[in-house]
Amino acid sequence: MIAVELHSHTTVSDGFQTPMEIVRLAARKGLSAIAVTDHDTFRGASLAKRAAKLLGGVFVIPSAEVRSLLGDVLVYAQTTWATIFRGL
Repeated sequence: MIAVELHSHTTVSDGFQTPMEIVRLAARKGLSAIAVTDHDTFRGASLAKRAAKLLGGVFVIPSAEVRSLLGDVLVYAQTTWATIFRGL
C-alpha cells in the first residue's frame, strides 16, 4: 500500500514544522509521498524537495494552496515555479 499526505503546511506559511522537519516526519511515518501546500507559494515545496533529495525515501509533490475569490484551491504541479523560471 502507498501512503501519501496531500495537504501539509510548513513554517513558510502557517505551519509549525520546517520543510526539513516535514520530510523527516513523513519518512518516520512511512509515507511514500507528501504535498507541501503552503499558502500562495511553492517555496515550502521547493525546500521540502531539497530536503527529500538529501534525506531520500520521500517523494515531494510540488504544490501550493492558492487563495481565490471562490475560496482556497490546492494546486499540484509537476515542477515548481523556481524550476520553470530558472531558464528565463
